Amino acid sequence: MIDIRNENGEIYSLIIQKKELFDFEKSYFKFLNLIVSENKENNLNHYVAKSIFADFVINKNTPFRLIYLINVLNQIFDTKKAKKECIFYIVNRPCLNLYVEYAKNKEIKILSYSKYRSQIVYKLIIIKIYIKIIIKSFIRKFNIFEKLNTSNNHNYKLFCERQYQPNLILNGEKSDLLWLLNSNFLVKDTLYDCKNPKEVSKLNKFGINTSVNLFSLDFQYHKIIDYNYIYSLFLKTDIEKSNIFYHLCNYEYLYNKWLNYFKTHNIKIFLNWYKYDSSHIPITDAINSIGGISTFFQPNFEGVPFYECKLFTDIYFCNSKLSVFIDKKTPSHVNHHVITGCPNFMITSEMIAKSKEIRRKILNNGAKQIVCVLDENSTPDERWHTGDQLQKDNYIYIIDELLKNKAIGVIFKPKYSYGLRRKLKNAYKLLEEAISTGRCYVYDQIEDKSQKFAKTTPILAALSSDLVVHSHLIAGTAAIETALHGIPTILIDRESAKNSVIYETLNKINIYNNWPDTIKAINENLFRDKKNELFGNWKDCIEYFDPFRDNRGSERIGNCLKDLIDGYKKNLDKDRIIEIALKNYVKKWGKDKII
Repeated sequence: MIDIRNENGEIYSLIIQKKELFDFEKSYFKFLNLIVSENKENNLNHYVAKSIFADFVINKNTPFRLIYLINVLNQIFDTKKAKKECIFYIVNRPCLNLYVEYAKNKEIKILSYSKYRSQIVYKLIIIKIYIKIIIKSFIRKFNIFEKLNTSNNHNYKLFCERQYQPNLILNGEKSDLLWLLNSNFLVKDTLYDCKNPKEVSKLNKFGINTSVNLFSLDFQYHKIIDYNYIYSLFLKTDIEKSNIFYHLCNYEYLYNKWLNYFKTHNIKIFLNWYKYDSSHIPITDAINSIGGISTFFQPNFEGVPFYECKLFTDIYFCNSKLSVFIDKKTPSHVNHHVITGCPNFMITSEMIAKSKEIRRKILNNGAKQIVCVLDENSTPDERWHTGDQLQKDNYIYIIDELLKNKAIGVIFKPKYSYGLRRKLKNAYKLLEEAISTGRCYVYDQIEDKSQKFAKTTPILAALSSDLVVHSHLIAGTAAIETALHGIPTILIDRESAKNSVIYETLNKINIYNNWPDTIKAINENLFRDKKNELFGNWKDCIEYFDPFRDNRGSERIGNCLKDLIDGYKKNLDKDRIIEIALKNYVKKWGKDKII
């Protein structure tokens, strides 16, 4: 994938996310609106479209993968110039005519063949959905597993979506509950769904209401879609209509699942962060149907309006006006953007003490300057991802320099350290050699494989360092976090994401195209008397990413949520509650912070 690029050197997977998928959705809506009529009470059509087009390239038979493969053929065979006809055989699939037209513009002819198995799979999944409904109804009727329903009061509550990290201590590890720990929001008004019963006791002792794996006894099924015509599609062999029917059924199931959960636990506010697929859309519709409020916060920086970032919510807590600008270009369906600054950790004395101890050990082994390296996720199959080699380079080049230059120390903060040995393969021995010098440290060296991401925050690793190198500009979140704390930070952009707003704001001395140039810049600026004062310096642009720069983003989010839940306690209607909460926010933080 890293080799498939446009004429400007940008990897084509980025172009698909920022342009092609939007174009495909626009064309698809013309067809979809003929099958499913629009409804102001829900976002059903948007759910179907995003379910189809927001799936990842690593998954088979997705639009992303097919669009990508068309461009792979275009690059390999140079179809615009080639005299021979290029024919691409694919399995018949939904939206086939869109792909045929797209490929035709690149001088590629698509021929499809039928595979009835795919239609059968759709129907089996639909049957599975209805089996789930029957089981839920059975459980409700006979009160099975009643003890797992652990929410123990009937107050109006806020539900916090989990990332499986209910950490209650501000110690530098990630937590789903920063907004609660740093604000005046009452713990008794919070509901958290636990991954397993072991978490229940810990959170209940803290005062947080809990459930386990979204279990709800009160599963009543409500039909929300007119199936007078749609039901007949189940018996059709038309894969286009079967596909739509599958997504309609899935929407209705998710809508009912969440609606019953919200009613059972008296939830009026839904707080989430994960917007990268279609699953949040029926949740937003469900909370809105009972007069509740859907809210999202922004944990990740987005420098480019990618299709997967399209959001549907009442309130979006954004980092800055730049974030709002990107979100509106997506375009998301957001009623109110509230600028809060980045929802980062407050740096605690415990974090400072830990970072100082690690720094002391590295310096005692001869290092004069310490560089912190932040990597990204990868998969071994380089056809569908930039691959492990790109991540191996984040270790190999700087370790080679460490072994040659005894004045340099290195701290690695992997995105996902559990798979580090697999990712590095034979280069892992090089890492072990670096660690043995006493000048190299790896955070989260032993990581729980059930965790999707590492527990430690990048800022904890950066506190021990003189310079942070973020190895992937297209991501950039961790770089902004460290720069906000005044730690010199530079970025590497091997994907050539030139359309990122980072290029428009950050001084070019802080952006490099490869590791050799990066290491050269490190040596020129860290180990010489005459250092370029702009190297690693974000002073002139940091306000674009966080206008507050006070590390109180989580506090602002939590306090605004408190105003919302207080409105429900006063029996006010939804619109009035939002109006009062936003007025309070404006009064404290300024009119320009609500968009």
